[in-house]
Amino acid sequence: MVELTVNDILELINIFLGFLLALLAVRYMRFYSQLSEWWRRLLLLTFIFILDKVVSFMDFEVTGIDFAIVMDTIFIGYFIYFLSYITHVVRDIDSAKSEMAQLKRRLSEIKLEEGE
Repeated sequence: MVELTVNDILELINIFLGFLLALLAVRYMRFYSQLSEWWRRLLLLTFIFILDKVVSFMDFEVTGIDFAIVMDTIFIGYFIYFLSYITHVVRDIDSAKSEMAQLKRRLSEIKLEEGE
């Protein structure tokens, strides 16, 4: 009988979730060109994450280079890039909301002026 430790169980759960995530990502690849830029970047981040976990699980190493460390570095770098992109998107949404509020206020002022 094989005894599983907590780490073994968590690795098996991660593998299962990775397969589910990969299937979901492949499903979205069918209409990749129709996705917005935000979703494309999130999908690429998902693929990098899956590849990172696969490399970590396989313990892949060539000529002294541990590819798990390389993939972690790529993932963290792209994640920071993704967060900076989201920051710009949120800033644009916030400015659009404030501009819409100003336009509504101006429209109500114009309606009041026309009513008098």
